[in-house]
Amino acid sequence: MHISSLFLCVLSQIFVLSYAQRVLEDPYAETPKCEPIRVKACQDLPYNITIFPNDMGQSTQEEARQEISQFASLIRIRCSPSLKLFLCSLYFPVCTGMKKPLPPCRSLCEQNRRDCEPLMRGFNFEVNHLKNVSCW
Repeated sequence: MHISSLFLCVLSQIFVLSYAQRVLEDPYAETPKCEPIRVKACQDLPYNITIFPNDMGQSTQEEARQEISQFASLIRIRCSPSLKLFLCSLYFPVCTGMKKPLPPCRSLCEQNRRDCEPLMRGFNFEVNHLKNVSCW
């Protein structure tokens, strides 16, 4: 899967979900605050602002940095060409102005599970950790 198609997937999610939120939610409700991504590992993404808490359970960028750092060896090995984008979109989700973080595209989730699960087992990673990820 090419990065351009993944980026298009993210953009289409933002558009659809932003429109749905405007139609279904109170227009005067307070929206969460966006913040620049300060963790170096995820600064070279197609987006540069994030929102917390994320859907993985972290409330701050520091907590997310600690969690994502456990995947450094898999990112270096490149079991999937889009693993870094996938993990960063989980732990540092793009800020859309909506109340909830935007989950990764289903195709991105499935590709990384398929490509990296055998290696994750070899490194004794908790594979179920990523199986329970909710994707769009």
